[in-house]
Amino acid sequence: MTLALTAVHLLHRRERADRWLRFGAPVAERRRGRHSLALFAPGQCFGLVDWEANEFGTIRWRFAVLRAASPGALVVTLRGIQPGAELLIDAAGKGPAKRALAFVDAIEAAGGDPAALDPDHWRAAGTRLAVRDDPRPFDRLAQGAAAARRSLAP
Repeated sequence: MTLALTAVHLLHRRERADRWLRFGAPVAERRRGRHSLALFAPGQCFGLVDWEANEFGTIRWRFAVLRAASPGALVVTLRGIQPGAELLIDAAGKGPAKRALAFVDAIEAAGGDPAALDPDHWRAAGTRLAVRDDPRPFDRLAQGAAAARRSLAP
């Protein structure tokens, strides 16, 4: 049996483009100049910041929380991610991206690991952010209950 990995293409072009991981621990990473490739195992969550500018200023600002999918699962295709991933949060535009990143900062400030957060919590937070509402705060007890529920699932 082979493990199907999700490849995330990262890059840094000074004052032009930046695609980097805000959180998540790839199982492998390969670097080549300004480009690198992060590989994630199925089920791993990661946060991806995608920013691009031209001579007039910012033209793209996006923050997405994704989960590497298992073979055969339904995925969305985003630029730089192959073959695709499950989209948990999609915050496009400067304002929505900053609000989503502030939520990640709050999780870390409370002592949580964003990569270990329950996918259902990410989905709920994404829905609330999409309607310009504040996501529910990180709660260790709720995350422990979610982890226990996942361990009991068939």
